[in-house]
Amino acid sequence: MNLRSLLPIGLLGLSLTVSGSATAGTPDDFIKTGQTGLTGLMKQPASPQREAQVTATLDKLVDYGELARRCFRQDWAQLSVAQQAEVTELLHKVVDRSYRRNLTRTLGYTVTYTGARAAASDTLVRTEAKSNTNPRDPVVQIDYVVAGAAAGPFHIVDIVTAGSSLTSSYFTAFHPMLTAAGQGYPYIVAKLRTTLANGAT
Repeated sequence: MNLRSLLPIGLLGLSLTVSGSATAGTPDDFIKTGQTGLTGLMKQPASPQREAQVTATLDKLVDYGELARRCFRQDWAQLSVAQQAEVTELLHKVVDRSYRRNLTRTLGYTVTYTGARAAASDTLVRTEAKSNTNPRDPVVQIDYVVAGAAAGPFHIVDIVTAGSSLTSSYFTAFHPMLTAAGQGYPYIVAKLRTTLANGAT
């Protein structure tokens, strides 16, 4: 399994230059503030301090524990507490690495907000990303699934790009592994560790 294919382009979205408006204290504003902050950081010269600030910002924006749970859905309860912690940390590293690489690649994009709607108990914040350097490139729809009470705090728990959900993609890959003979949880962990060791995302 190539885990790189499980990271849709929507994962790049927080790096994009933002246009549009958002109401203070809403999931829209949460996403806009996160995008603006990360874009500003990535425009600074590379340094250990900048990387630490990027890490801290991403850790505040993304609820990696909830994201991991959604990657397993009903299978999550079958994992022990130690396994849940282990796979959450591995997914954290994979997702964080992808963010870091693509924050730089996508600075030349503009995001327009196209609205927000309820998605079960979450809010789906919808955006469209357009390249500033290649105007003929198609617009990419990037939707953020934001969890949190009406007044916050908010966290990103999934990213949907052109209809492709990050957590659904992982679940589609993980579920058969858990139930296949000779695979199971150790096989998933091995795949994630190989992905990290090879530098792939």
